[in-house]
Amino acid sequence: MRVICEDTTKMTTKEWEAARQHGPNGDIAVTLGGSDTGTVMGVSPYTSVNELWLRKAGRIPEQERSEEMQRRLDIGHIGEGFIAELFAHVTGYEVINDTRMFQHDAYEWALANI
Repeated sequence: MRVICEDTTKMTTKEWEAARQHGPNGDIAVTLGGSDTGTVMGVSPYTSVNELWLRKAGRIPEQERSEEMQRRLDIGHIGEGFIAELFAHVTGYEVINDTRMFQHDAYEWALANI
């Protein structure tokens, strides 16, 4: 893995989402990230593998988020810190907030925020 962005916290939400879609420089045609994993594995109740492929290939537009979906995403984002603290408390593991964006060495389409 290599770092392709040192600090994603300096990005707006819109910039970060664009970086997840096409890399921080916008030069990757198609990407897959952690949020796509459930769909790729066929276990997502929200998106089918076929729909994901069509969206990533640009054959259908990205869906606009409903207020409810945005609220759910916001709650998840806001709750990340609490969940990390709870995990550390329960397991005794140290949680490190890594704000970098990574790219797989062999597969440029594979991006990750840890």
